[in-house]
Amino acid sequence: MKRPEYARPISRRAAALAAALALALCACAPGQTPAPGSSPAAGAESPAAAEPAAGELQLLSPGNEQGRYAIGYAGSGPQPYSLLCWVDYAAAAAAVLCSQPNCTHDSDACTAWLQDGSTAQVWAQGDGLLFTDLEDGNFVLYRADADGSNRFPLLTSPDPIQTLLCDGAALYYLAGTGQPTLCRLPLSGGEAQAAAVLPQGTQLLGAAGRCAVLLQSDGSAAEQAFQAGEYASYSDAFAAVGMQFRVWLQDVDTGACTELAAWTDTGDGGYACLWQGDTLYRLSGTAPAVLLCTGRTGAARTVTPALPADAAALTPTSLQEGMDGRLFVTLSGESESRRFAVDPATGDAQELPLTLVTNGRSIPVPVLGQGGGRLLVEYAIQPDGTDWDTRSDGTISETERYISRYALIPAEDFLSGQPAYQDIALAENLLLVLQ
Repeated sequence: MKRPEYARPISRRAAALAAALALALCACAPGQTPAPGSSPAAGAESPAAAEPAAGELQLLSPGNEQGRYAIGYAGSGPQPYSLLCWVDYAAAAAAVLCSQPNCTHDSDACTAWLQDGSTAQVWAQGDGLLFTDLEDGNFVLYRADADGSNRFPLLTSPDPIQTLLCDGAALYYLAGTGQPTLCRLPLSGGEAQAAAVLPQGTQLLGAAGRCAVLLQSDGSAAEQAFQAGEYASYSDAFAAVGMQFRVWLQDVDTGACTELAAWTDTGDGGYACLWQGDTLYRLSGTAPAVLLCTGRTGAARTVTPALPADAAALTPTSLQEGMDGRLFVTLSGESESRRFAVDPATGDAQELPLTLVTNGRSIPVPVLGQGGGRLLVEYAIQPDGTDWDTRSDGTISETERYISRYALIPAEDFLSGQPAYQDIALAENLLLVLQ
């Protein structure tokens, strides 16, 4: 079966260059603009929400301690069909998320069926799940039971939904691709409501109590310097002037804003920030790596990771939630990328040596989930055959196919670099894609 094409995340530098072409338009303030997209028509029957009581906001993710949702592809034709899947950590197996006995999973009668898996997003929520599907050019957000049954459409939007916050009664998301609107959408169904209009270049980073944690990137200063002829290219302007970043808390009920941090970055590290446990962690954008920690109250401190001397010249590029209170810090150079588990309290750092090779470059194995003392990782990308196509001029093109291999690994083996992988078992003719 041909591996379906899907987009891997673009590099942080590429994202910064793209985002910098637009100017920030306004400061944070309560918005009156109607939210883009539409909810189901009045009178549409909705099952009762799993958690009707509103509480603290939480950032939703694809999984939990028991497993995670994923997108699968099946079928032997040139256009495999897309299916919702569940990766069970205890069983180390992936299954199609279908509640119907003897289902062949090859039509929209299947509860796992997706029209376009390449754009789908999936989140675990309470006792069920949320997911998006691209239908007739619009992104439709559904709520469903944990087994994929009882789908209910919550929202139709012209723009993709990348991140969701939930308080048990409603979802919060950013609508619009330019100047985004923070929107509230009831889980029980109903119209989306605009909570606030936000500055251009804003994205959701996390949640703190009843506040959304928001990150804005602004490249207008570099763009203006380039347009004024001060630099020969935008890349030169970006390298000299940098990107401006800002993180703040915004109360979803009152619209009140609390500034947390602001900084300028000329490298790839500006986006390397993480909100975890009421603390903003971010990496310096240049070598040597420095971890900057800002609490919810604004109290800040700096931690210098105890990295080996041969890693001092590597540039910080990513920051990820780790294990046992530690953070996973990735540093990159022209020919290598290395990852370390860093204690944000002491700066103690342990190198994590497991890698895979992609596009001729060795990178740290991607961590895609955790549960039961084990990590879900992508540990290999392997050839899966060759496709032959005829060009318009009659010549033949040759394209190699590749598939990703996923496995669970005990936390202690991951930390020590022992490749004790337990492959995720797949149903016959099922291809799994985790991002």
